[in-house]
Amino acid sequence: MKVKKIYKQICNLSITEIFDLFQKLKKRFNISEVVNTNSNTETKVKYFYVNILSLGPSKIMIIKFLKDLTGLDLLSSKKLIDNLPCKIKKQFKKPEANKIKTDLEKLGCVVNLE
Repeated sequence: MKVKKIYKQICNLSITEIFDLFQKLKKRFNISEVVNTNSNTETKVKYFYVNILSLGPSKIMIIKFLKDLTGLDLLSSKKLIDNLPCKIKKQFKKPEANKIKTDLEKLGCVVNLE
């Protein structure tokens, strides 16, 4: 009965209030990562940044690739790689990050994942 009452109260909270509650519960119970309890093995969601350390010979193709990847315009994509090393601001799940790394390496870039 207690749980139903708490659940109803939580349903009446705003998103920011729920987030605040979540942060306080994480701190109170020392929870550092989200674990999928629906599977037999514990899995954690991990995200990566793609870092471009140096460019290949085809700077124009790299700019176009970054434009398509990030949704930035051409000028913003160019500015992103003008100051190396650069971090692509979006976080990616590991398979996607590895694919992006491979694609950039095919264009001649030196890339690492963080």
